[in-house]
Order: sequence, then C-alpha cells, then structure tokens
Amino acid sequence: MRTLVLPLLSLLAALPACVSYDLGQEQAVTEFSSGDPEAAIARYRDDGFTGSAFLSDTEVGTVASALGKWDLAQEYFLDAAAYTKDLDREEVITPESIGEALIRWTLTERIGPYQPEGYERVMLHASLAMTYLATGSLEDALVEVRLADLILIGDEKLYEKEYAAGGLGHFLSAVCYELSGRADDAIIDYRRMEEKGIGRDLAGPELIRLYRMIGKRGEAERMIRRYGSPPDLPEPAGSIVVIAGVGVGPVKREIRMDIPTGDGILSWAVPDYVGRPQPVSHLEIHGAGRSGTYRTVVVEDVTHTATENLKDRIFWLASRSAIRAVLKRELTSYLTKEWGSWGVLVGNIFALLTERADLRSWHTLPDTWQAARIFVTPGVTRLTIEAVGGDTHELAPIEIRPGETVFVFARSAGTRLFTNVVGGRRVADGSVPAEREPLEYIPMPDQGADR
Repeated sequence: MRTLVLPLLSLLAALPACVSYDLGQEQAVTEFSSGDPEAAIARYRDDGFTGSAFLSDTEVGTVASALGKWDLAQEYFLDAAAYTKDLDREEVITPESIGEALIRWTLTERIGPYQPEGYERVMLHASLAMTYLATGSLEDALVEVRLADLILIGDEKLYEKEYAAGGLGHFLSAVCYELSGRADDAIIDYRRMEEKGIGRDLAGPELIRLYRMIGKRGEAERMIRRYGSPPDLPEPAGSIVVIAGVGVGPVKREIRMDIPTGDGILSWAVPDYVGRPQPVSHLEIHGAGRSGTYRTVVVEDVTHTATENLKDRIFWLASRSAIRAVLKRELTSYLTKEWGSWGVLVGNIFALLTERADLRSWHTLPDTWQAARIFVTPGVTRLTIEAVGGDTHELAPIEIRPGETVFVFARSAGTRLFTNVVGGRRVADGSVPAEREPLEYIPMPDQGADR
C-alpha cells in the first residue's frame, strides 16, 4: 500500500486543476466571444489556468490574432512551436517523462503534460503563418504552411486515411507564392485544394485566372467547363483577400462506463468531441468588386478534422483505459484480501476517481476557416463585412493601387466580429488619403493578361 501513497497524492492534487480547467475554459471563451478578449488573454497567460504551456500559448496567440496584435500572437505561437519540439525530445530521453507516462498508463490520462493532437499542430503552424503574412514575411509564412502540410501528411500515413483538411494552408501558400511571383507554385496549391474537395468554389476561379495569366488557355478552358466562366476582372485590378475564422471549435466530453464486478468496479473513460452551436454561418463582403456582394468559402473544417483525428486515436486511448481498469480491479482485489470491506470501498473509490479522460484541448480555434478573394478597380473602396447571424463592420475607406493586395483578417466568436485590415491606405473622409499602412503587397504584374 505504501507504493500507492505518492500516486494518490499526485492525483488528488491534479484533480482540482482538471475541474477548474474545464469550467474556466468556458468562462474564458465567453469573455472572448462576448466583448472582453483582453480578460481572456490575461487568463490564458497563466500556465496554471490551462495546465499546459502549449494550450496557454496557443490560446493567447489565437485571441491576440483576433485583435490584430500580430507581434504578441507570433511570440506565443513560436513558444508553442518550441514546446512541441521539446516535448518530442523529452518523451524519448528523460526519466521524468517515463514516470509521467507510467502514471498516464496506470492512473489517468489527465496527469502529465498535454500531448497536442495532430490537427492542433497543423493549426498552430497555419496560425503562425498568418501572423507572418500580416507582418510582411512571405518566406516565413511559406515555411510554416509547409510544416503544417508535413504534419498532416504524417498523420495521414500513420492512420492510413486522407483527411479532408489542409485547405487553409494551401490557400495561404498559394497567395504567398503569387505575391512572390511564382504562379506555377500557386497553381499547385489550388489544384491540391480542388483534388481534396476543399474550397473548390474559391480554388476553381483562381485556377482559371492563373492559367489564363501564364498563357495555358487549354487548362483554363478545362476548368471553365467544370466551374463555369468567372466574371471579367477589372483592368488594371487591385485585390482583396479575406481570411476568416468563423465560430468557435469543438469541446471534448467524457464517455465513460462503470461496470460493477465481483472483484471491484471496472471504470473505462475516453474523450469525444462535441461541436458547439454556431450562430454565424459565413461572412459576406459588401461594396467590393463588380457584383457588390461576395461570401466566404470554407477552406478548413476544424471541427470535422478534430473529430476525425480523435477517432483515429481512440483505439489507443480505449486500450489504455481498459488496461488501467484491469489493473485497478486487481488492486481492489488485493485490498479486499488485506482490509476486507474497507479494501473494497477504497479500491472502488480509487478506480472511480482516477479513471478520467483527458478533456484538455485548444478551445479558441474557430469552427471553420473561410476565405474569399475579390478583384477591384483601383481607387477608394468602401467595405462592409457582415458575419451572417452576428455583427456587421463598416471598414474605413481604403485606397488600393493597381496590382496591390489588401488583406482583411476576420474572426467571429459567438455573434462578435473582429476585423483587421493589412495593406492599402486608409482614407480619412472618403477622399483625402491618410497615412499608408506599412505593408504593401504587390502581386505579379499583368494581373489581367490573356483574359
């Protein structure tokens, strides 16, 4: 029995943190979505609040990104990326990690450092890429989307399946390549979106435009037969790229069974994802381009990917839970022989308290990532961004030069909408140019060539 004292004390010390995590996370998400994101950031900056350095860093980074605090978001996302590298090394070589792994195997999944799931690592690098894009570092953004793609490919090989995922990374990569003058590489990313069936309503017209631009008329005609002929572009043209996180991603719940047997209780528990209600379905952009109204297209279904990713891990989680259940029943049997009915009581309480699924996850991720690309006549553009089912923002007038690309980074959480514009030049009263933003994204020349 002496050997049980330390694990029991560790467990009892950790259980209050687990409970406060589950309850506190919802409070922080509510603050984020109801108008007090700074309070959410303050909570998430405390590692003890989430019980995980990775989660603290990614939650702060996500909320900071919604506020357009790109340097702060980048700092925390970089810390999270460094943490995952350190975690990989520690899992292999340190005695402490061996002890924590044994506790997870024999007591509960909630003890020890949080192990980020594959989709969370993909989202981390995609999120980091957006901070680089927003601060003008195209090559750094491309490095991050490549890392995201490698992690996704690794998971697909491991679980021998193809996730309908990675569209956000492909879209970011395609935009970065085009801004770098590499149309052929941009085409590859759009084709991968099309092949995966992700964001085809966005990828199709972009492929037609790029094929026309580089003179591949046959390929452009083939895509037109599939998607129809897109509207003619202004000549010359400016570009608006909208990247939007819509809604709030899923949360984990516990699925458990407690089975009484003659030798004690068998407790089995695994996590499962549950999608949240989403009041906002998509964003609409009014006042840009010739049609007047555009809507965002889903390029990444975070909730779907998270659920599928967890399903692929559930066999291992269920197996560990089953092994723990048998070990704890054997403990109860031993205690019964030593202490009689008191042993039965202690063993059963121990089994019930310790068998808990790990419900930690990255809570502030969106339900979906959505995007749109709009080509406009150069000059002053007045944009209104509507979160359909939520807030509407009328942005300050923006002057866009020929060939310039302006980014609108948006995020909805609940009915709340956050918008941040990168590039262009703000116009004070609709006619007088104000100070130009520090970033000017100029894509390839001859945007409308060979139309």
